[in-house]
Amino acid sequence: MSATATGSATGSATGSATGSATGSATGAVCTTESAAASASEDPGPAWERDRGDLRVCYRGGVRWVLAAALSVACASAPPPPVAPRVPPDDGAAVLASRLPVGATACAVARPTMLSERQRELVRELSSTPFAWAAGAPIVAYADATQTRDGRRATRVLLRVTSVEEARTWLETQAPVRVEWTDEPACRGDDARCWRWTARALDAGTITVSRGPWGERPDRGDREDRGEWHDRGAGAGVEVRCARLARERRDALEITIRTPSGGGFELGAPLDTQIVLERDTVGVRWEELTRLPHDLPFEIFEHLERAAAPHEPGAVLSSAASYERRLTRDGVHARARLRWEDLELAIDDERRVRAALAAEARAHEPVPVHTLPVERRELLDAQVGLRLTRLRQATPAEADVQAEALRTLLERALDFYPGDAALAQHLTTALLHLGDGRAAADLAEEVLAAGPPDPDAWRVRRRQALALVGAPALASALREDGLLRAREADAAARVLTAFDRRYEVAEAAWIAAHQMEGAVPRGARVAPMVEVPMVSLLETTLALLDMEGLARSLHVILRVDAPLPAGVSGPAEVPVVSWREGDRGVRVAASTTASQDHHRGLWREMLRGLPDEAEAELLVVLLPFGGSPGAPDGAARLRGRLSGGALRLSAARFVPALEVRWERVAELVAEPLAGLESRLFPPPDLDARFPSAEDATEAVRRAEDEPTLRCEARGVEVRCQASPELDASQRAWRRVVEPWIVRGRARRL
Repeated sequence: MSATATGSATGSATGSATGSATGSATGAVCTTESAAASASEDPGPAWERDRGDLRVCYRGGVRWVLAAALSVACASAPPPPVAPRVPPDDGAAVLASRLPVGATACAVARPTMLSERQRELVRELSSTPFAWAAGAPIVAYADATQTRDGRRATRVLLRVTSVEEARTWLETQAPVRVEWTDEPACRGDDARCWRWTARALDAGTITVSRGPWGERPDRGDREDRGEWHDRGAGAGVEVRCARLARERRDALEITIRTPSGGGFELGAPLDTQIVLERDTVGVRWEELTRLPHDLPFEIFEHLERAAAPHEPGAVLSSAASYERRLTRDGVHARARLRWEDLELAIDDERRVRAALAAEARAHEPVPVHTLPVERRELLDAQVGLRLTRLRQATPAEADVQAEALRTLLERALDFYPGDAALAQHLTTALLHLGDGRAAADLAEEVLAAGPPDPDAWRVRRRQALALVGAPALASALREDGLLRAREADAAARVLTAFDRRYEVAEAAWIAAHQMEGAVPRGARVAPMVEVPMVSLLETTLALLDMEGLARSLHVILRVDAPLPAGVSGPAEVPVVSWREGDRGVRVAASTTASQDHHRGLWREMLRGLPDEAEAELLVVLLPFGGSPGAPDGAARLRGRLSGGALRLSAARFVPALEVRWERVAELVAEPLAGLESRLFPPPDLDARFPSAEDATEAVRRAEDEPTLRCEARGVEVRCQASPELDASQRAWRRVVEPWIVRGRARRL
């Protein structure tokens, strides 16, 4: 067999373990040995071993694999790598053998193999909180984690040169808060057990614990004596950590994680083993993710695609080389990182963290007395931040936030006099603090300067004057041309109760009094009938029969009993209540194109109404921008509230409509009350007619309505309606029109 220019080699084709080779000036000595024998000394990564014979070279006490299979030539080699410094007593392997039984994850580290600066770099690749911490007086490290019911109990073992020095570091500089104790690890499950505690096991070993460790059969109090290396029942991943720590004595860190529940579950962590080793110019990172043998084929295919070379994240993205592949054992990944690349990557990480911290600080309030108001961008950001905090503050915190906002904005307006945006925000703060006079004076100043939106500033001024008192508010209502003198006085007495939702309350009060003349007083209904309150608004709108374009809807409910002043309901459809003498008024506005068919609005209107009180309902439909004096449709109903129904005594419609009220309850109100808003199955509509002939006639009429499918059973009719309830309501109204409206023929 020939050799290269720098040396020659001879070998046996049988692959015996005694084969020899001679080299040139390199002085390399080559032998062939079996894979099993090689693995017994240093198995290396699982994917680097093979079942054939290996040809191995030794030089300067360091061995590396040149080739696999029968025999290979031993050629010249590059300078040998520098051997890592392995602690002579290897305290890490000893600590790993003492880890508690039943762990679902474990880690072993040898921090003394690196310099202080190198430890800082390796910390970015580590999963252990103590081993690589700055200034940690730790010689060797091992930990075990047990996950149960989503909570993780941890046991850490530290080999130290001085217990006292290590105790001082744990209590003052450790990455987590640690309490020193002389008691054994807590076995309960109360809050105290989940604190980090530390104690000395012997002159050179410290244990750090958090959380109760799971029960282990026949263990007694061995944990207190540090005898955690038992291989009895309940053994977990700690066994593998101890074995790997003995086999990989040059490893900087070993980490093994397993699924806490055992077995494979989608979304659950897989069995993962990570080994970090020192390299000639940096570190090597190796990861093996073991896959279950019964893994579904589709998932296996997905993992195979995912195992293709790709760009790893975070610090690993700086690796000089990175490979990832799928084998029978699982997914293997390897990376080599140079120290200088780690330096750059960690500097990048720090810059990113600094940028994120700066962004977070930008969302924290700056002291209002020292904030540089000349920096307008910063000022606007801080004003927006404090306005948000004011809206989100609890009642106890709101005044503090409003006072700080006031101080900041007063400083800002001194620097930017006449700034309408800053003045608006200051008005908000003043109104929240209840300083109506200061807010009104500020609004007067802005109005005198001629703002682009004077109507909005007049509303703010009236809202501020509502805090000052009814006379001041009444004067502003007259001066702004909203109401005449008598009306302004009446409105001011009501509106002073609405300091926070003034604009909504003002619009509701004006609408209620403008709509009063839309419908004359109702004609008496004889005999008196009861209409269910739950569907009274839907029934009224069905009788008005307003099809076509959407319209604005105004609902005014008056009762002969006082109602507390306030604004309720969602912001887009507020319901405003107030008291006028011994009577209560409740007002709401919406459109006929309501998403929930006004059911939410009507529930809010009915909330807290007194029973056995006289009530009057006014419903007005206007074209958008139309006048209350010329509605498209309106209705006024009056009666007594009794047991969830309105005992109707008078009613009138515009345009005029003669309603057969004795039929309305059973043919309109009750069917609409039972009509559910749902997509599937389609809602049902049930009604009871005076006779079987009437029911049959109603089914015949429903044949012309595509949104209804009806059938009659005696005097009862059941219709399958469309999920579009407004279309179904209008269709049903057309079906029953001959029975509920006088003067309409039953047959077309």
